[in-house]
Amino acid sequence: MAAVAADIYNTSTGILSIARVTVGDILYSDVKATIGEVISVGTYSDDSHDTYDASTNRLTIPIVNIVAETCYNLLQRCCCCHPSKCN
Repeated sequence: MAAVAADIYNTSTGILSIARVTVGDILYSDVKATIGEVISVGTYSDDSHDTYDASTNRLTIPIVNIVAETCYNLLQRCCCCHPSKCN
């Protein structure tokens, strides 16, 4: 089983802190993103990092902590998920 680092969503700022995300063939670390609509919430996944699909603008998140709640295998549409464009 791969080590999984949960993302953290700050409801006060609307910022998702992502430990690691794959965009195409590149793995980025310590990424910040704003959130669009949540498309689905699934069950536990042992994927070790998020995956962003630029063609659909969708970010798949294995684990995210939202306030005191933990969601598994979340799929969402991103507003900003480019490391050089997010603060």
